[in-house]
Amino acid sequence: MPDATLVASYHAYRFVPNRRPDKAFTPHPAVGAQCLMRRLTRLIMPTSLCRTVGRIRRSRRIRQSAHNA
Repeated sequence: MPDATLVASYHAYRFVPNRRPDKAFTPHPAVGAQCLMRRLTRLIMPTSLCRTVGRIRRSRRIRQSAHNA
């Protein structure tokens, strides 16, 4: 029976190509990489440009130094 289950699992993970045969070797820009970089810059930019982050860090330092003194 292990062979029957093994063969059945291959149908579930069968690879179905969704490309056109005439576009197999044509160069194209990596569109996905640009989209990923746009998302990453949106996530990274607010932390570097936000002024409240510096205020929070300073207030934590002041509280810690007052607590230790």
